[in-house]
Amino acid sequence: MSAIFRPTALRTLRVVRPFSTTRALPKSITETVKDAAQTVNRAASDAALKGIKTGETVAETTKEYAGAATGTAKEYAGAAKGTAEEYAGAAKGTANEYAGAAKGKAQELKGDAKGTANEAANKAQEYTGPAKGTAKEYSGSAKGTVNEYAGAAKGKAQELKGEAKGAAKEAGAL
Repeated sequence: MSAIFRPTALRTLRVVRPFSTTRALPKSITETVKDAAQTVNRAASDAALKGIKTGETVAETTKEYAGAATGTAKEYAGAAKGTAEEYAGAAKGTANEYAGAAKGKAQELKGDAKGTANEAANKAQEYTGPAKGTAKEYSGSAKGTVNEYAGAAKGKAQELKGEAKGAAKEAGAL
């Protein structure tokens, strides 16, 4: 306890008196309104500060989640891009494979077509040879027949010429 209230040997209490003894005056209406306005102002300020702090907390939390979501979205985008590139590469490889197969088949068919054309040409040659021979044979036969008839015609013409001379001589001798 303090020295003021410390009991003494006689156990007496000392009473401490204030230095001033003026009476407290009651507040005026203006002061009462002013105090009430300060209380309301203080309460509004405290509420506003609490709202600002809550807003900051929400903003920070939102930023954290947005950052996490952005990171996750980037991961998914990277994974999707990788998968898309993988499928594009596979599709390109398959397309090249089919293109190569198509070119190979085209070359094969081209070779088959050339072979078939050569076979047809050989068959045509095979049939053309005897046909040419037969044609030459008939041509020679026809020339022979023509020459034969030409010779017969010349012979007949000479015969008729000789008969005409003979007839003319006979007629002139008469």
